[in-house]
Amino acid sequence: RQLGYHDKPIGLLNVAGYYDGLLRFLHTSVGSGFMGPWQMDLVHASTSSDVLLPGLVQAMQASPSGPALRSVI
Repeated sequence: RQLGYHDKPIGLLNVAGYYDGLLRFLHTSVGSGFMGPWQMDLVHASTSSDVLLPGLVQAMQASPSGPALRSVI
């Protein structure tokens, strides 16, 4: 997104804590100033697809390229 190439949400279905390490790394990166909070806002993680998928749909509709993504949904 920083270069204008990516503004779509990123979904992580975190079953059994599989992505816990990655999420800790990303939060540490924000805290250390290596990436901005707005970049972390692109990442949506949940242990439930029933929560994750509607959240991704909502985030896609709010993104600048949201209307173009509606054809994918």
